[in-house]
Amino acid sequence: MEVFSAYAAETDYEIGRLIDAVKRFPTAYNTMIICIIGDNGASP
Repeated sequence: MEVFSAYAAETDYEIGRLIDAVKRFPTAYNTMIICIIGDNGASP
């Protein structure tokens, strides 16, 4: 569970950085960010 918690915290941090970077552009209001997190479909 600790590994997942660390993964979730790091993912949250990095997505926050991405959103902050996008907000610096004048077209940010017209930008869609799609985040797909998966494991390549190996799990059932």
